[in-house]
Amino acid sequence: MLLQRDALEKAMDETQKELVVTRKERDDNIRQLAILESRFEDLQKACSRLEGDLEAERSNKSRVANREEEVRQREENLDRRLQEKDRHIEELEGALQAVRQECSTQLHQTVRSLEGCIIGVQYTATSDGT
Repeated sequence: MLLQRDALEKAMDETQKELVVTRKERDDNIRQLAILESRFEDLQKACSRLEGDLEAERSNKSRVANREEEVRQREENLDRRLQEKDRHIEELEGALQAVRQECSTQLHQTVRSLEGCIIGVQYTATSDGT
């Protein structure tokens, strides 16, 4: 019976040692689990923050694209108006040139007519004086 008792005590000691090792492993695993859970929560927070940042960037990109489209349309409108103004200026310059030409022609005709009158008056004055 002593042999059985020694064997049982030895088995109990071994079981106690295994229990201590198992408890230590369990405690290590619990600590590791706590570290991993904390890390997981940190990563989830970072992921949520990044998703928010991504959504903000998408929204910003959309606003920028809309603004660029508005600016492009305004630029096209201004270019169109500028071309219209340039055509109008060209028309006015053409009309001004025509008016200048007409004025020059009329001025020359008036000068010739006045010269003719002056020559006629001088001729008449010289003829009357003889």
